[in-house]
Amino acid sequence: MKIFIPLDLVNNMYIVKTSKAEEDFDSSVSAAFTFNTKVDFGCNPKVKKEQTIYLDQAKDAAYESLNDLNKANFFNARVALKSLNSENDFNLGNNSNSSGLAYSMALALEWRKQLGKNDDIAFNVIATGAVNDGDDVGKVTSIGALATKIEASLKLMSEPFIFFYPKVDETPEILEQVSKVKANLKDTKGIESKYIAVEHLYEALDHLLEAYDGKPTERSLEFKGYKSFEPEDATRFFGRDALKRKLKEKYDYSNNLIVAYGPSGVGKSSLVKAGLFFDVKRDKSNKSLQIKTTTPSSTKCIHFLLSDLLELIGGQAVDDKLVNQNAVKHHLESSLEDNKKYLWYIDQFEEIFT
Repeated sequence: MKIFIPLDLVNNMYIVKTSKAEEDFDSSVSAAFTFNTKVDFGCNPKVKKEQTIYLDQAKDAAYESLNDLNKANFFNARVALKSLNSENDFNLGNNSNSSGLAYSMALALEWRKQLGKNDDIAFNVIATGAVNDGDDVGKVTSIGALATKIEASLKLMSEPFIFFYPKVDETPEILEQVSKVKANLKDTKGIESKYIAVEHLYEALDHLLEAYDGKPTERSLEFKGYKSFEPEDATRFFGRDALKRKLKEKYDYSNNLIVAYGPSGVGKSSLVKAGLFFDVKRDKSNKSLQIKTTTPSSTKCIHFLLSDLLELIGGQAVDDKLVNQNAVKHHLESSLEDNKKYLWYIDQFEEIFT
């Protein structure tokens, strides 16, 4: 499956290619161009700057298109453009913001791939449309020369495809043109095609994917009731900002034990799991952090805790005879790795004493 950006002329398109970046970025959600030194957007610094801005907007839209359960992960991508007709034929003009929809779709699919979601897509994709960030992130807005871009799909495509374009630009004239082009493609090239007008990135992904799980409406998460919030619930965990900041500060400046205490039912577990866990994982310096949650067993409590701790750091199984304090200390130290960080959360810690 390929993603194409149609241009304001009928004799060329760009292919958008994405890959996971090998280097680290400063942000937890990042995308950057891999520039071809021979081309570099036609050596036009203004176009290069504009397209970088559009890619940044597309990055935000792609991130918001993901399922809330996945948003605590790190996402990055390298994006490359290839001219369909000639390696050196790059003719994006100034203010060519219609590339935004293609960028955002390519990034959304790349990040779904990084999450291990196996999207089997049979069609190529042509996408044209500006994509908003900010409050209306992912909204697809009007672009120019849509009729020319539809005509280009007739001239240039040789395999089945889906063409996404802004709903706001759909007119009777466009619908008539689409009908004629689809019939022409079928009759002259034997190609199946779909032309779909969308108002939002979510709609395009919903049409494209059989198992799209990111659309916020109709995919609400369960009501938690008396259950504690888990790390994957972090994006809908509200009302504890001050406590979250205080706990994060304690974590940042402590290498030892931190105690979260309070009456039963006030939300201590939710604060740690959906508050602290999410915040520390989003910190670039904690990319190697290993987190473990333990609830003590009523029997063999120390052995149970030690087993969970060794599971966290990847150590060997605990020998039941390992009860001597020095032996336990040596067993743990021999399993630790210098380049990793560990966060061990013991829920219901009072069970150790009761």
